[in-house]
Amino acid sequence: ENGTMHWNFTEGDAYVTLSYNGTLTDHHVGGVAIPSGRVVTAHITLWYKTSLGFNGILQVVIPELDRTGSIIAETVSGNVPPSLSWTQASFGLTLPFDTAYFTPRFAAKASVGSVELSTVRMDLYSLERDPSAPFGFTLPISNMTLESPPRQSLVQFKGEGSVSSSGQSYSLNSSDELGWFAFSPGSFTATQFSGDLKIGAIVLGNSQGLAPLKSNEAFDNGVASITVSSTSAIIFARPFARGYSLTSVGFSRSPLQTLDGLAVFLDVSPGIYSVSVPALGTLEVAYLASLGLIVGILVATLAESLSQLFEKSVSRFERAGRDA
Repeated sequence: ENGTMHWNFTEGDAYVTLSYNGTLTDHHVGGVAIPSGRVVTAHITLWYKTSLGFNGILQVVIPELDRTGSIIAETVSGNVPPSLSWTQASFGLTLPFDTAYFTPRFAAKASVGSVELSTVRMDLYSLERDPSAPFGFTLPISNMTLESPPRQSLVQFKGEGSVSSSGQSYSLNSSDELGWFAFSPGSFTATQFSGDLKIGAIVLGNSQGLAPLKSNEAFDNGVASITVSSTSAIIFARPFARGYSLTSVGFSRSPLQTLDGLAVFLDVSPGIYSVSVPALGTLEVAYLASLGLIVGILVATLAESLSQLFEKSVSRFERAGRDA
């Protein structure tokens, strides 16, 4: 009625579901198919209301299957709170890379009361795998509006297009590799990207000191460099890669290591810095050395435990001999 679905619960506990494009279970594919090499982010919204006395739960469940039809996981949203008036609820999820099929399933469980659903919408955003991107994926766009706060912003992109911000338009051209574009809107404004573009990352800064690595002049004899225009923090997002350093005239700085493996340089003064990146061989040696140290600790601990166990066994044997 008027584009709504009504679920009524009157006789004991009942579990009611509604799936988009068919039920999706283990080795029973359906729903939405994802092309190979893509990752999908799904954003689901719905309007709902519950009756007075409704004693159940309303959730969004997303089953995920791989290309063999085997179920990977079932992601479940939090419980939607009861509401006597029409209320909008939303749920977003980026699916695992090996997901080939998925579907949103709306589920309600109750014994008393009713639920009404209306105006269900699902927006899908397809990401392309790109090892050169900071997060391993890029977002293809033809048109995108970015609500930019009044601070400097950086956008990493690939392709050809344009960007319009604060009444000015700029061309974007980086067909072969990911490049950076920086802009500083004077007030909270909308920035419009258009064309055949892929977005790798968006960085919002608290100051005007952000400066990305430039694609051409950032390398001098194979050494990367970065220009810092005001005191800033610099973070290298390559996890658990030891050996990064920043070098300027007369001194060199080493980073702090975070628990999640990032390299952080705090309070970096303005200037031009050379970026020393650890070579793969150095990383392998460091990894093997760490692995050897861990194995050595385990062996030493095991040897000590065995020694204590042997001493206890000998003591029991000698005590048993004396008692005999």
